[in-house]
Amino acid sequence: MLPPGVFFRDCRSLMRSAKRSLGGVIAARERDFLSLGDRLHDLRVRSEGLAEKASELVATTSGESMDEVLGKLSSELGQMTGVCEMGNSRESLEELLAVRGIVADLEKISSEFGRIVKRLSMLGISTRIESARLGAKGLGFSTLADDVEKLAATIVGYAFQISDRNRSLRGLVDEAEVKTRSVVDSQEKCSSTIFGGLQENIETLSKLAASSAALSETLSGKTKAISESVSSAVLSMQFHDIVRQQVEHVEQAMDDVEQVVGARDVGQAALPGAPGATGATGATGDGYGEGDREIVAFVGDVLALQCSQLAHARGRFVDAVETLVSNLRDIAGSIQAIGGEILSAGDQNRSGADLDRVERDVALVKEALRGFAAKGEELSEIMSSVAGTISEMSGYVGKIEDVGSEIELIAINASIKAAHTGEEGAALGVLASAIQGLSVEARQQTDEVSRILREVAKSSNILQDNASISYDVSQVDDVSAHLDGLLGQIGDMNRRRSAMFAGIGATSAELGQALQGVAAGVHFHEEVGERLDAVKRDLDAFGGLCKRIVPVEGDTRRPERLRELFGRYTMEAERDVHEAVFGLAAGVEKAGKPSPAAADGDGLGDNVELF
Repeated sequence: MLPPGVFFRDCRSLMRSAKRSLGGVIAARERDFLSLGDRLHDLRVRSEGLAEKASELVATTSGESMDEVLGKLSSELGQMTGVCEMGNSRESLEELLAVRGIVADLEKISSEFGRIVKRLSMLGISTRIESARLGAKGLGFSTLADDVEKLAATIVGYAFQISDRNRSLRGLVDEAEVKTRSVVDSQEKCSSTIFGGLQENIETLSKLAASSAALSETLSGKTKAISESVSSAVLSMQFHDIVRQQVEHVEQAMDDVEQVVGARDVGQAALPGAPGATGATGATGDGYGEGDREIVAFVGDVLALQCSQLAHARGRFVDAVETLVSNLRDIAGSIQAIGGEILSAGDQNRSGADLDRVERDVALVKEALRGFAAKGEELSEIMSSVAGTISEMSGYVGKIEDVGSEIELIAINASIKAAHTGEEGAALGVLASAIQGLSVEARQQTDEVSRILREVAKSSNILQDNASISYDVSQVDDVSAHLDGLLGQIGDMNRRRSAMFAGIGATSAELGQALQGVAAGVHFHEEVGERLDAVKRDLDAFGGLCKRIVPVEGDTRRPERLRELFGRYTMEAERDVHEAVFGLAAGVEKAGKPSPAAADGDGLGDNVELF
């Protein structure tokens, strides 16, 4: 057993060494704490920025905004279905086929004029022969023959004009049929584009927009939670101040012990409540007097208490740092998972491809619209030419009718004159009647031609109306501009959304790496724990020496001393640790207040909660 002088010398040396170790263990790490705090603060700012970006993404990917524009596009295309309806075009084809048949009939009827003219010419020759046979009595009939032949020649001329215009009419009908069939083919393709792939791609875009909106909502919630977690990590740094206070109080206790031991040499009480310095009065066989034994017991109790304080401080400090590091790693994993969700979803890439298809199909529709408009103008021009041709043909038919009336009048006069001639003019009367019959037949043919031309004119009007209804050129540019505007809005929204998804993905990856880096770089708690453990081991060893010199069972003044120590505490946590080490043996009641050690179960109370 150490002599008293050696014991007190070693005690003072240990207290000084412990104070030096404890004084440096926290101060030496102050810069590390400040650096960690700064980095965590920066990470909190960045996590808040990430959460703000995610909130902006929610507004950008709002299903309402995208659905509204897509709805307008779909509605606009729906209104264009009338342009792609083939009803009018098919009606025009039917009319053109009917006109083709009518024109063929007109060709046959027109050829009848040639037959009539030939018979008139033969009758004219017969009339001239009969007139020569009659001699002086047939002189007037020779003039009749000349007139009939001239009028027949006139009919031939008009009939040729009608045939010529009929050929032109047939060419116009053929051209109109070709263009109309082309329109029908274009309408079928346009209709297939609008009602097939285009509408399907618009629906796909709408679904992808809804998917992106849902993903952005999820990301927003996760980034907010991450921001809150980083903020909590920043707040958890307060454990540094609490542990520092605990260690400072242990240092103060070491200083108190040193003062008590030092006062022993000058024979006075160093601190209120500390044992008095009575020298070696009443020394036992081991050389320790009553006062020495009191100081040794005091030192043993203080060291036992401070060892417990250091153990609690060390455990809470290391646990707090390790929990912080674990939290940082978990947060980093959550942030990096965000980038994975964005990549796995890939909606922005797919929507870009679908948007390209929509733009391509809309371009085809606009091209079809312009084609309809151009063909509509061409068909209108053709129908105008048909109307002009019919008008010309009607004019020639009217002239043939006039010629027929004139021939009929001549034939009537010839019949009257033949009757006056008597029996000798009977043959001329027959000829005159035949000529009159042919004039009536010519008039019937002209009536039939007029009827056919009226049918052609009616069909021409129908075709012209269909062309003007189906192909409104004035609206094509307006519709195209509106479609371009809607596609521009969709494209801008899609590009903004894709850029924001990419930005959030990149930011989350950078922030996750930064958090991982911070977590990987935190090791100071290990050194602090080792330093505190080393001091505790030294104090434990010396405290054991104190108990061997003054065993607890022989320490009669211990309850009073413990009460005195308990009264010196300024922190509730110190009282709780005291109770945890010594129980309620001190006999000190807390004015009816339950012990925090009993309430919390950790022996530290509220003031040493590290989180």
